[in-house]
Amino acid sequence: MEFVSMDLLNALVHTLDHVSKELQKVYGVRDELVKLRNIVSSIQGVLKDAQESEETRNSVKQQLNELREVAYLANDILDDVTTEQQRQQLIKFAAVRNFLDDVNPKRFFFKQDVYDRIQWIKTELDEIVKKCPLSTLTSHNGSQRTHISETTSLSPPCVLGREREKQEIKELLVPLSGQSDSTASVISICGMPGVGKTTLAQQLFDDETVKKHFELRLWVYVSNDFDLMRIMRCMIESIDRFKCDLASLNNLQQEIRKKVSGRRYLLVLDDVGQESREWERLKNCLYSADEGSKILVTTKNEQVAAFMAANSPPVLYRLEGLAMEDCWSLICQPALSRNPSASFTLDFYRSHAVNRCGGLPMAAKALGQRLAREADRNKWGAILTSQSWEFSGADSTSITEHLSLSYQYLPYYLKPCFSYLSIIPK
Repeated sequence: MEFVSMDLLNALVHTLDHVSKELQKVYGVRDELVKLRNIVSSIQGVLKDAQESEETRNSVKQQLNELREVAYLANDILDDVTTEQQRQQLIKFAAVRNFLDDVNPKRFFFKQDVYDRIQWIKTELDEIVKKCPLSTLTSHNGSQRTHISETTSLSPPCVLGREREKQEIKELLVPLSGQSDSTASVISICGMPGVGKTTLAQQLFDDETVKKHFELRLWVYVSNDFDLMRIMRCMIESIDRFKCDLASLNNLQQEIRKKVSGRRYLLVLDDVGQESREWERLKNCLYSADEGSKILVTTKNEQVAAFMAANSPPVLYRLEGLAMEDCWSLICQPALSRNPSASFTLDFYRSHAVNRCGGLPMAAKALGQRLAREADRNKWGAILTSQSWEFSGADSTSITEHLSLSYQYLPYYLKPCFSYLSIIPK
């Protein structure tokens, strides 16, 4: 009879002990998943409370970012488990699968991996809490916070301070009684991003006098890519009110010539980003239209405006920033809509807020809407003096700082949606 060495027995006992612990992990995965879901819910609650407070966000920004990373990793685990469950449901011979479920090596190692990842997340969370307790990440008056409805108004956008500009451009589009029609066929509204070019064009497009003067009114959003076929389809769809399926450039050109022939049109090309040789092809389709037809262009680039007005008297209308009084009104309208008595608090920061908006309607509206969502007037000062937004007026790309103000105060559950949509081309 062969004797088993003590070393071998010790190794066997150690191995069995290790296997026993690993099996406990596997059988305990379900309980760990329940704990993980609770962790995710708690983190989301913390992030929701913390994002309401400017002071909290600045003081513990690193901890909040780490919490978000933990939440993402936790959601990855839950997604993996859900996917594995769905995969198992597709496997035939369910009875055999259930019987052999935990002795299947792949299934065993999957559960072990899930368990280990959950433990790692719990360790990471403990480290974050040691550096900064969760209680300091939440709003101190979160339980008393007043809920503000964030519904979108269906009324037309508020436009202030553009009456003179609207009238001047309108006279170029529609001649006054007794005057001859303007010889300019292309009129460009030029200005930096956020100054209100598209809004002004919309006002003109929807003006009752303009509607009566032009038999056809067409609106096309262009952007940086001057896609001639897409633009032509949009024009045809604006006239016919149903989808255009024409796939040939020649057919599109013929169709547009036929649609505009003998008719006076107003074509708005919104946000034209760059020069394109395709512009001449588009113009060639429009010569059959009635005299007095107009093309209204909005662009931030004066070179684009000059290029599109070539071979015709160029009319470039430079749109400047709003007057301080109008800019202030745009801030006050949403901010005081639910709380008119807060005007005294707002007046204290008037000069500071208006100067930082730089005369941009988009910035003023974003600031006013942010204040409207904050029920606690004591926090308005922190918002109005925040270093997270300021406009110098010299660089047109700085408008992104105003857009970031709107993003910064989005509800926590909408921020990932917004970030995801940002990767989709215009």
